[in-house]
Amino acid sequence: MKSGDLTPGDAIRVFVPYDRIEGAEERFEQKLSYATKAEEHLWVAIASYTLADSTVEGIATDKPGLTPSLDLENLAGVQVGCYVCEQALDRRLIGRRCPGERR
Repeated sequence: MKSGDLTPGDAIRVFVPYDRIEGAEERFEQKLSYATKAEEHLWVAIASYTLADSTVEGIATDKPGLTPSLDLENLAGVQVGCYVCEQALDRRLIGRRCPGERR
């Protein structure tokens, strides 16, 4: 399938191998350590989704089959900012020194 074959409303599923998910936290910690030492921003994108009460209850009680639907229908927003200094993305910050953790 080519990107031109997609039309608005088509679903795109991304499958990530478990071993990539399993090592994500360690890779992030390495990036965080480097960014902190180098006084560089560590830009992250955080997506927020709305969830139904039944989904939240299923997650809280580990009930199988009640995984959240993280799709465009439930997307509440995407925020981009620096993980270290907690500043929202601003063009003036790109390439500048990160001031470090907020006090």
